[in-house]
Amino acid sequence: MRAVIMQPSYMPWLGYFDRIEKSDVFIVFDNAQFTHKTSILFQNRNKIRIAKVDGKDGWQWVTVPVKSNNGEPIREVKIDNSQKWAEKHWKAIMFNYANAKYFDNYSNFLERMYNVQWELLYDLNMETMKFLLDELGIKTDLVISSQIEKVKAKASDHLIGLCKEVGADEYLSGPYGKEYLEMDKFEKAGIKVEIHEFAHPEYEQAFPGFEANLSALDILLNHGKEGSRKIMGWK
Repeated sequence: MRAVIMQPSYMPWLGYFDRIEKSDVFIVFDNAQFTHKTSILFQNRNKIRIAKVDGKDGWQWVTVPVKSNNGEPIREVKIDNSQKWAEKHWKAIMFNYANAKYFDNYSNFLERMYNVQWELLYDLNMETMKFLLDELGIKTDLVISSQIEKVKAKASDHLIGLCKEVGADEYLSGPYGKEYLEMDKFEKAGIKVEIHEFAHPEYEQAFPGFEANLSALDILLNHGKEGSRKIMGWK
């Protein structure tokens, strides 16, 4: 059995979902520490497509403001609703995707989601993740790390413990795993580590040209479920 362990993210990108699709169980690492400082995590932000104007990039950030210091578990991070972030996100999506082929299929859900007064970042992230998992047709089992782990540990030992809890003998890591995973510990535990190398596909977007590494919402609004799975090569 192959497991993937990732932090809950806001409207994740395609590589995130490709790793889940290629696994048997997805462990949502909800008690990982929240941080503002890293450029490779998308715990409270992601990118959407916009038109290129005057040489500017054809994408923009959509960021959920939070009331947080570095260090607390992601599942405890509160959203700063004093800022009108939800209204801004919904208007940005409407403005930039209104002419996308499948926008009307999902606009009612998105509008309802952005009208909810979300208190916790974790709850919002789970809503967007489950929506995208369902609409992209990904049926990988999902478990929550804080609900299954029995032994507190750090780094590789923590990941190994989570894999054992779900009976996984393979762990699918992102490319950065090569830099920090203690491979010898996984080997001793009888868990094979595989590195997920994602080749981003190109596809037609709402504006001319192509921008990679956007939220998976982009491919869904432009190509729908079946078209997205075909582009991704998912059977």
